[in-house]
Amino acid sequence: MIYAIMASVFFGVADIFTKIGTVKLNTVRITVINAIFSLPIAYILFIYMNGTIPMSPILIRAFIIQGVSAIAFLFFFLALLTGPVSIIAPIVSGYSVVSILGGMIFLKEMPTIIQFIAIIIIITGSITICLEPKSNKHGKGRMWIVWTLLATLLWGTWSIVSKTLVNDIEPVTMILIFGIVAPFVWMPYILIWWKKEKNHSFNPLGVLFGILSVIITTFGGIAFYRSLRELPVSIAAPIVGSHPIITVFFSLMFLKEKFYKFQYLSFFLIIIGLYLLK
Repeated sequence: MIYAIMASVFFGVADIFTKIGTVKLNTVRITVINAIFSLPIAYILFIYMNGTIPMSPILIRAFIIQGVSAIAFLFFFLALLTGPVSIIAPIVSGYSVVSILGGMIFLKEMPTIIQFIAIIIIITGSITICLEPKSNKHGKGRMWIVWTLLATLLWGTWSIVSKTLVNDIEPVTMILIFGIVAPFVWMPYILIWWKKEKNHSFNPLGVLFGILSVIITTFGGIAFYRSLRELPVSIAAPIVGSHPIITVFFSLMFLKEKFYKFQYLSFFLIIIGLYLLK
């Protein structure tokens, strides 16, 4: 369980760094930073940890599911550009609901009655936390909600498939595969929107936070894959999904994002639901 807790901490801090980097750079530039640094960082860890690459058909599944994860990251970046991380993070943590349902259908990990109740609580919290007074809408409409829900669905799928791979592929190898696949997945988006950019400069502070988010996310990914080796995905995913506790705390303290009273209630509903899933 320690690896799942470590992953939760890493992802919670990484969310904040990614938010800062995205605001200072925009989605295109933060994607470029991730595309440039994901592979070198993963490769250094792969060499340091004496990673191996299994030559078997299962490797194809690993490449495909890491491509799905890369798409989820892109949706996440798009959401952070105009949406508040203090709301996005709790919603994304709901990917554990997808993990439990997928584990029930495909891995025969049947949830208990308490877990079913928890799923309903999390869905309720995820919906109500998106609501705001009409006069206080965030950024450019509500498109960030769509990106957030898409990322949540894809990361739920990713966690289920990853569970079927981690006993045959080392965690650090999974990270390396992501570093290889992600730039190719992100490249069309980068090329299309980069041409529309009038200013191609990079904010140094944004670059720093972008790189830090890549490093911390990488360590979080390794911890998450290790947790999947020890725990059912229906247990590991909710524990890792509790990272919004950290994200919301730092976003309210340092990013000065506003939370309405009913959103605090929604946040606690999500956290209670995640706790019940354990």
